[in-house]
Amino acid sequence: MALNDMTNLKLGQLGKIAGGKSNATSQTSLAADCRGSASATSMRGDFRCGSLTVDYISTSGFPSGSGRGYFKIGLKNDVGTYMGGGSSVTFLSSSLVNDLDDALEVSYYYQLGESGAGSLYQTRIANNSDNSGDYEGDFDEVLGGVVFHDYQDATNMDKFRFRGAGQ
Repeated sequence: MALNDMTNLKLGQLGKIAGGKSNATSQTSLAADCRGSASATSMRGDFRCGSLTVDYISTSGFPSGSGRGYFKIGLKNDVGTYMGGGSSVTFLSSSLVNDLDDALEVSYYYQLGESGAGSLYQTRIANNSDNSGDYEGDFDEVLGGVVFHDYQDATNMDKFRFRGAGQ
């Protein structure tokens, strides 16, 4: 299956990643457990991830290097399975980034961009700290020997800071 393939949805799994249940096998109510209220709720409409991209947010410091590479964010475990990618990590990549500098004071910020996401995806899934292990950052160096360490945002689990490892 591909990401955003909503053909194999499981209510128990949604209850776990949306913060309503401690496991994916407990009896789960779509509105009360997944949404957190008694309002009408749709698994496909309200919780879908939409089309995903890795979006550039900003750069700190003054990069001026000759490195090239890709910043990547992946989904895995319960969130990855719910979103259609499976339990092993499925990475999405930025476009090729040129002029990379991996000096310690340089950071690049990227997040998953969800085009057409359901109204509850960000607040109930991506911002749920219980899902932090279901999102993963990575950097693929293409040229220049640059190295970056990834740090997950404390609020948005699908947002990462890639900090240069130094010279």
